[in-house]
Amino acid sequence: MSTKRPLIFAHRGASTRYPENTLSAFAEAFDEGADGVEVDVRETRDHALVIIHDETVDRTTDGHGFVAEMTLAEMRLLRVGGIERVPTLEEVFELAKKRGRLVLIDVKVAGLEPAVVDAVLRNGMRERAIVDSFHLSEVARVKDLYDDVKTAIMLLPGRNIDRNESPVDVALSANAEYIHMCLPRDVTEGLVEEAHDVGLKVISGTTDEPHEILRLAEIGVDALTPNDPLGALTALEIREIDA
Repeated sequence: MSTKRPLIFAHRGASTRYPENTLSAFAEAFDEGADGVEVDVRETRDHALVIIHDETVDRTTDGHGFVAEMTLAEMRLLRVGGIERVPTLEEVFELAKKRGRLVLIDVKVAGLEPAVVDAVLRNGMRERAIVDSFHLSEVARVKDLYDDVKTAIMLLPGRNIDRNESPVDVALSANAEYIHMCLPRDVTEGLVEEAHDVGLKVISGTTDEPHEILRLAEIGVDALTPNDPLGALTALEIREIDA
């Protein structure tokens, strides 16, 4: 059983209490003790990197339309949860640097990875950011261009990896440092051990279930991505007290 606490990357910020992917959600996550935040990045028509999960703004804002067809100025007129603006990646970096925290960047569009890496380097986030992507070839490309930028490969069996493929082999082929399994149930003790044996780290997909959080911590997962960072940290603190 592992006694090391996994890193907590708040999924879209403290998204159970604040509108997802907003500066308030990220600030609250840091206030609650999260080591970092997980953010979703897309590109506007004028090539700004903005923090939003869906390809359209319809679900999370008071507007309508595709992110890729809007300018940054148009995005800035929208409101998330009625009051918040859609933040830029640079604004998230600024907040994370002020608070001394980490950023796990989920790149939602294939081919956007180099632009994200450029932003990481320009903003002095080389040591504080992980570029995370479903797109195997793009992760490999990032490492070919920028060997010292940390990367994670996000894996979902049946989507971008065959069910009989080894996640460890896939991550090694992309030269990534982290395996990010989308579903917590796919994170097994055997996978964690195999990854650690070859120097890889494992990030678990999102769960707020205390028993699952404890299971993942006990098998040695390196990072968790809860929607409720305070709840996850509370569960882990109880585990430490009981130990």
